[in-house]
Amino acid sequence: MKHYSNGQRNSIRVEDVIRLLEAVTQVRRVRDGWEVICPFHTDTNASMKVWNNGGWCCLGCDAKGNLSSLYEMLNGQQPKRTSNHSRTSSVTKGYQNIGTPIAEYIYRAESGAPLFKVVRFMPKSFRQMRWTENNWKWGLRDVRRVLYNLNLIHQYPGAMVVLVEGEKDADLLTRHGILATTCPMGAGKWRGEYGESLRSRTVILIPDNDEVGIKHMATIATYLNKNKIADARIVTIPSEYKDVSEWGEIEKIKEILR
Repeated sequence: MKHYSNGQRNSIRVEDVIRLLEAVTQVRRVRDGWEVICPFHTDTNASMKVWNNGGWCCLGCDAKGNLSSLYEMLNGQQPKRTSNHSRTSSVTKGYQNIGTPIAEYIYRAESGAPLFKVVRFMPKSFRQMRWTENNWKWGLRDVRRVLYNLNLIHQYPGAMVVLVEGEKDADLLTRHGILATTCPMGAGKWRGEYGESLRSRTVILIPDNDEVGIKHMATIATYLNKNKIADARIVTIPSEYKDVSEWGEIEKIKEILR
């Protein structure tokens, strides 16, 4: 199985990074890694996530990269501090009552140019914004809809693509060397034109463990195979987990993709 690769193995262990983090901030072990109150912000939310091969802060500061990068940052090469207020004020304008923005997922054209993004709020909800000439505006009016990570799909024409339900799952897999995508707006929102981005590929579809997700992926697989667009097949994760992110066992996920 050919994997997309987005980084090289480094000598720093995840335990080294966690030890430094625990000395300056709060760290909590979770199923697929560690949730961390980012030490480069003044907020008290666990906005940073660390895995066995790297980590990132979902509020958009420079705290991101492989384990070596994070280790260097924590040893004195401090990233630029980002104001949480300035980071989120443009996002929350007009939606002050729906919650706190905790992540954003940018959909890009083949060239890498931004087209639109999905903003995730806590309590859990989602809103969409489109890129105009020089700023973001709410809504997707007249925007070309594309698959998530289309720029990477275009960049790696020979790589297998894994189709999951949601940008969070796609990001998790892609960080671990598996080129993953999703269609915008979730289950039931597949469009025929998305198939062209997957033409002549091997496409593995991993549904969420619910009736809607299973039906969603079955419909896409049938469409891709029936129209001879791609060699598509569905694989499932253990039934006790609701999705790829909750399972989080990357090596086992790689096994089921072979």
